[in-house]
Amino acid sequence: HIANYSASDFDAFVQALVSLKTTKLESIEEEADRFWRCVSLGTYDFDFVAQEVAQLKMLSKSDLLEYWDQYVNPDTAPHYTRVDTQLWPALIAYPSESDLVSYPESVIALSGCLDRSGLSGVSTADLARFVKRTSLSIGIEKSLADLKRLYSDKSADPQALERIAAEDSRIRSALEMALQASGRPAPRVIDNIDAFKATQQLHRLPEPAMELVPKFTT
Repeated sequence: HIANYSASDFDAFVQALVSLKTTKLESIEEEADRFWRCVSLGTYDFDFVAQEVAQLKMLSKSDLLEYWDQYVNPDTAPHYTRVDTQLWPALIAYPSESDLVSYPESVIALSGCLDRSGLSGVSTADLARFVKRTSLSIGIEKSLADLKRLYSDKSADPQALERIAAEDSRIRSALEMALQASGRPAPRVIDNIDAFKATQQLHRLPEPAMELVPKFTT
């Protein structure tokens, strides 16, 4: 979306952010909270708002696109990584280890969503193949119609079939997420959080922006 912004639109967004940051604080409590964060973080950079505003005024659309491609874009960022957290409600059966190894979690979540909507007869393997050969480029409505046809071939409950394409259907969101994740590298399941943390690179602590000098000395 950023690439489609005109120069004037981008400048308007930057100016709106500058105005937000320079809005006068409404109370002494807000001011104290802002400064105390600088203390608790160990930066002691009490002039950070002015510095951020100065940087924003120098920011260009090309700068932001370059940052996106270098650090955020999964297709171009040299060291792109992402940690996803999947929560499973207690009332829903946790997927088996073999399913987690064989299928993307987005497909497993889609399968569970369909099951809870009263749709059955399609295995997780069949659903994974459907997601793999389907693309969001054809549109979510066409993808939902194809999914409905897949379950129709399995003689699914007609009333349950109507829930697939409903505007407020969770199936719509689950299918869209599964299609967005299709083609990405298989996720690495972290079953030992301590071992995972031990592999991460350590980062330096914040460096104070100013040297603290005692007010009183003995």
